[in-house]
Amino acid sequence: MPSSVVAEAMTRLSADQAKAIVHGRVTLSSGRKADYYVDLRRVTLDGEAAPMVGRVMLELTADLGFDAVGGLTLGADPVATAMLHAAAQAGRAGPPLDAFVVRKAGKAHGLQQRIEGPRKIGSQAHRFGGPGPLTRNQSRQLEQARKGLDRGRNRL
Repeated sequence: MPSSVVAEAMTRLSADQAKAIVHGRVTLSSGRKADYYVDLRRVTLDGEAAPMVGRVMLELTADLGFDAVGGLTLGADPVATAMLHAAAQAGRAGPPLDAFVVRKAGKAHGLQQRIEGPRKIGSQAHRFGGPGPLTRNQSRQLEQARKGLDRGRNRL
């Protein structure tokens, strides 16, 4: 039996589905063609839907034990920030939930960081990705970011 939070999300799904599905010929990152595209950013960046996304994701991951959430920019950014805000609003037990993003490469200006967000030594992080398996390039980016974390740079 779904919880009230998940039930609310399921009720809203039909309205949000219309926002997310783009009909028409599109080229996928694989180079293959499709007649429609599911763009979840249209839901996760929506002012009405984003708080619900945060509440649902917090509930679905409640037993994972983490105090930071994020992943590759731009896919994970809206989900991580929705969870951050939902956790703050709900008065989540334990340390506040932080968010982070992993860039494809470090910036050439500013602090030149590859991982953005608060750094708290010993934090347990949960990474979110997009739908489907990671591409080789995404896997490489995450592995390089993990190695940077392990060496103590950009430590979460």
